[in-house]
Amino acid sequence: MSLALIGRILLSIPILRFAVLAWEKQIKSKAELERHSVSAEELHDFIGSGRKQAALLDVCKPLDVLAYPELIPGSPENPA
Repeated sequence: MSLALIGRILLSIPILRFAVLAWEKQIKSKAELERHSVSAEELHDFIGSGRKQAALLDVCKPLDVLAYPELIPGSPENPA
């Protein structure tokens, strides 16, 4: 093996490791978000059940409210 080839291999190892770590972080972040999220149907069923108490926050941005003026029932308006 030539010295140039060994150099390329040694240079590519940290680059590949960085790419793998970035991919793993993205997968973990997505899984964490999904774990703390509910669908619209699940939220509707939860609100209608009356079994549990929960604080609901509608975190829409002002431009979101212009496009979709509906608020989550029982949630305070977002002052932002």
